[in-house]
Amino acid sequence: MSDSDSVTGGLLLPPSSVSASPTSTKRRREYDDDESEVTPAAREKAKKRKKAKPAHDADVDLEDGINNALGRMDNRLLADYIARKTKRFESSLSLVELEDKHISALRTFQTKESTVAKLFAKHIKLKKAVDFVRKTRMGIGVGTPSRLIALLDAGALSLEKLERIVVDSSHIDLKKRGILDMKETQQPLMHLLNRSDLRSRYGAVNDGIDLLFY
Repeated sequence: MSDSDSVTGGLLLPPSSVSASPTSTKRRREYDDDESEVTPAAREKAKKRKKAKPAHDADVDLEDGINNALGRMDNRLLADYIARKTKRFESSLSLVELEDKHISALRTFQTKESTVAKLFAKHIKLKKAVDFVRKTRMGIGVGTPSRLIALLDAGALSLEKLERIVVDSSHIDLKKRGILDMKETQQPLMHLLNRSDLRSRYGAVNDGIDLLFY
């Protein structure tokens, strides 16, 4: 513990309220000497490090397990983010090896003309979802089987331009149950996938729909 960390009665005293002893003066002088040797580049780096801000809580949806910040990154920022994570977890790789793993051909799915829409949540009522879908052009819609069926039956969701259906079958809850393991999710899923307006297009050459489980 340094002299500037003196504690009296459980309170942290500021350096100005501590009497300067010969030892503390010597240490302070040595510290100042060390400070004078710091290069401008090092000072600037330390300054940036102090200004670094943690991720905003608004970006993280703990209820649905989604980090919305990734969806707002452009191609270059997302590629750089992935590269930094690769460098962090594979620090033994050389610069050449890291470059070989760099993914530059990333594309984002959300644009001004076509949004990625979240169609389910406890706080999103069906009427609100119907109004949103009717007014919004979507490239990707994310929803539970029951909510998607309700939107289709309400005439709000169109299948005309649908190209693929992706089922998140690998996700499990705290009880290690996935979408195929629970009656309340498996039955609506089968109901959705067996709709006649979908079944007739699975694997079709023209106007076909790809059905993917992952």
